[in-house]
Amino acid sequence: TSASEAEQKYNEALLLEPTLEVAQIGLARVLCLREKFEEASRIIEELEKRGYLEPEVQALKAKIELHAAAEESGSVEEARRAVVANPKDFDAKIMLAESLASVSKNTEALDLCLEVIEDAVSPARDKAKDVMILILSQINDNEMTTTYRRKLATVWY
Repeated sequence: TSASEAEQKYNEALLLEPTLEVAQIGLARVLCLREKFEEASRIIEELEKRGYLEPEVQALKAKIELHAAAEESGSVEEARRAVVANPKDFDAKIMLAESLASVSKNTEALDLCLEVIEDAVSPARDKAKDVMILILSQINDNEMTTTYRRKLATVWY
């Protein structure tokens, strides 16, 4: 089944049962795959009204937030040029990390966040930590997540 077919099936299911959470979650997942982030975000906002989000939905929300942040910071190449032009600009490094994460270059993004946390002072340090946590929340690799959470704890405290 293609993503567009899956989207159609989930929409059909929701026509029959508008509050069917499994269909809402499935549709949000497919919309993210198809890079229809605004539509997926609206579904997630509705799901949030319940007072909780499933881990999968939290990961989708993080992916959408990273995508939005990356759009603000421009392409990876633009963000990389900004860092090369001013290597001490911690905000530029954070924007590069967001851009990298949006294209699934998570290791490089996380290492960059760690670098900012080690070298910067607040508020850049706090922002780098927040971005790092956001990236970790959308990664499905438990070993990588555990490794980088440990590294974060080491440099933070």
